[in-house]
Amino acid sequence: MTDAPPSTALRATLRRRLPKLLRKAAGDYAAFAADPPPADAKSFAGHQAACKAALAHLDAGLKLLAWAEGNDTRNGPAGDDLAHMLDAARASVAEADTDVSDDALET
Repeated sequence: MTDAPPSTALRATLRRRLPKLLRKAAGDYAAFAADPPPADAKSFAGHQAACKAALAHLDAGLKLLAWAEGNDTRNGPAGDDLAHMLDAARASVAEADTDVSDDALET
């Protein structure tokens, strides 16, 4: 009797569960990022760091899903929408970084 390799079962589980989890994480990120940033520099920096951490989390999840599907992160129907959303979120964070003057971050 031969069993399937553990990675086969893991890939199947990830293919089934990750899309829903990634959509939830992306929605939670969007809601958090849409909140007005804190006014004080220290809290603003924390808010910005949390946004960047959430994007890194989504990126890792997309890569894991691509592995589970046997696809590159930019290919395949399951990853495309989330990959585009992630790219748009990165652009928004980068734009927000340039909108804040250095004086605003000094305490």
